[in-house]
Amino acid sequence: MAVACSDRPQLAASLRGISKRFDVPVGAASTTLKERVISALTGLRATRIRPHGLDVLRGINLEIPSGAVLGLVGRNGSGKSTLLRILAGIYQPDAGTVEVRGRVASLIELGTGFHPEFTGRENVLLNGMLLGLSRREVCGRLDQIARLAGVEGRIDAPVRTYSSGMLARLAFSVAIHSDPDVLLSDEIFAVGDALFIQTCREKMDDLKRCGKTILLVTHDLSTVETWCTHAAWIEGGQLQAYGEPTNVVASYRAFLAQYEAGGADIGVPHSRRWGDGAATIANLILLDDSNRPCTHFSTGQRVTFRIEYETRQPIVDPVFGVAIVRRDGLRCWGTNTHLERHTVEQIDGSGAIEVELEGLDLLPGGYYVDVAIHTRAGRAYDFHSCMHSMWIRSDSMEVGVWRPRHWWRFHTNRAIARPR
Repeated sequence: MAVACSDRPQLAASLRGISKRFDVPVGAASTTLKERVISALTGLRATRIRPHGLDVLRGINLEIPSGAVLGLVGRNGSGKSTLLRILAGIYQPDAGTVEVRGRVASLIELGTGFHPEFTGRENVLLNGMLLGLSRREVCGRLDQIARLAGVEGRIDAPVRTYSSGMLARLAFSVAIHSDPDVLLSDEIFAVGDALFIQTCREKMDDLKRCGKTILLVTHDLSTVETWCTHAAWIEGGQLQAYGEPTNVVASYRAFLAQYEAGGADIGVPHSRRWGDGAATIANLILLDDSNRPCTHFSTGQRVTFRIEYETRQPIVDPVFGVAIVRRDGLRCWGTNTHLERHTVEQIDGSGAIEVELEGLDLLPGGYYVDVAIHTRAGRAYDFHSCMHSMWIRSDSMEVGVWRPRHWWRFHTNRAIARPR
């Protein structure tokens, strides 16, 4: 389906001071009719429990530009899905104001709202009109909706006869074909089979190319780094970071690492660095093919990463890692001593370890070098994420990331194009 493009205002959504509280019962109070009848017959009175107030969102302020692809990250229970439901109009905030411009479609709990006794056709008509389409518009797109969902032969059967996968595909197809200005998606890439997930990605790529606004709740941080234009991290119902995806994800990863380590911190006020500090990276030096410190390299040039470290105590069996990350967050290459079956029995005091690349076969652009010292289980002693810059220059006009050594052969005129 070709997605219609249209001019939209500068902001797609604006949230000011959004707060949301839920009352959660604490204890075993009788709530069902059955429990109340049993209580009346046995003479045992139900315990009256005062509900416990749970602040799910607290003072969220967020402005989402039109055409942005915003990835919402955070731990389970942080408030991401609640925020999405407020934007969808499913929940009303207890405080604050929310404004969403344009037609909104939500992919939240796919299949919710479909009546099991209605046919697929009837559910498509009902849900399409709820999303703002006219009956004529839904009818005109019904064949496309059924074809994308793969239910052409079952469209007139009650949806209670559908599998959960068929139901999810049909709900997704209705939402996509509603031509939304704002699409809200909650873990859409985490459901369905591989073919369905691929279809989701292709259709959402269409929306992104057309400049539609997409809000995506996901635990797939690589998708946020490489596909989203903006990212927001929510923790404990509060907005912790918002902005460029690589920076937001780095801050979130640092928080997760410190949380898993029991809150330990090496005391460095840098959101891209974390670890317990038992061993630290004192310096990372990039050396060119003449063994001189350098940050600008040519495509194909040899490079050595020299990791200088210090320890507060003897560290047994540490793992050293290095990775190259493009400026947009794409991880181009990464390895560590454990993956390559090198054992460092113990480090104590200061020292250095080097990794040499025979040829830096990357295309021109800006890159980061990530370095780390950690345990075999992955607990960080010191992790540097996107702290060290490296630049690649070349006169090549090729596109992508990697420049493999190659040549062309022209058998028609016996000419051979050799690598430069």
